Amino acid sequence: MNYLGVVLAALASMVLGWLWYGPLFGKMWIAAMKIDPKKGADMKKNMGKSYFGMIISSLLTFFVLAKLMETFSITTMNGALMLGLWIWLGFVLTVEFGSVLWEGRSSKVFFINSAYELLKILVGAWVLTRFV
Repeated sequence: MNYLGVVLAALASMVLGWLWYGPLFGKMWIAAMKIDPKKGADMKKNMGKSYFGMIISSLLTFFVLAKLMETFSITTMNGALMLGLWIWLGFVLTVEFGSVLWEGRSSKVFFINSAYELLKILVGAWVLTRFV
């Protein structure tokens, strides 16, 4: 396993997350989450801890994806993208949908979060194929 690929995939996911929840869909997501502007200011104060947690989470995600690619001898971009799609469909999308059913999340939040997770996994899978 190439750990550089894992680190680069994690960094790519962080950049994608910054774009996704920032300039692309940030305002829409904040409105759909019904985040109070005062709470938003408090969230910004703790952003360092949140980013640190997301870096660890992303490293773990792409370490596991790389391990699965290694276990199943997936070395092509198409194979990695298909694996990422199936992981997203079977595990991520179902968990995100559960948040709509049980936590009362809106469909906008569901679509924004789910689309981000799909793109994150696919971008990470692509990055990992560059380092197999």
